[in-house]
Amino acid sequence: EEILAAYRGSYRLTLEPRPAGGIRTGRPRPVSAAPRPDPPAPAGPPTRPEGVSETALRLWELMDGRIWQADALAAAAGIPAAGLMAALTELELTGFITSHPGRRYSRAR
Repeated sequence: EEILAAYRGSYRLTLEPRPAGGIRTGRPRPVSAAPRPDPPAPAGPPTRPEGVSETALRLWELMDGRIWQADALAAAAGIPAAGLMAALTELELTGFITSHPGRRYSRAR
């Protein structure tokens, strides 16, 4: 909600005059040309995840601050692909890791 609040009011609907016998149309137009403020940074996760599965905890401990390919992470942890993706999803939804393009993952900062 903080992110939405930061952008609220950046655009508004302006109505153009109704053409004779026509329907009024609206187009979003910027309020100003000023750049949008950066959204507030979310609060960082605790240093060690709590309330996650053992597999998710093992993966989080294995991630050492670098970006990991999913396949390399599965091989290093000895976890099958299905279990890996479930644990990665769990960690991502709880905010402990961040996903990157190309099925790559890292600890959340």
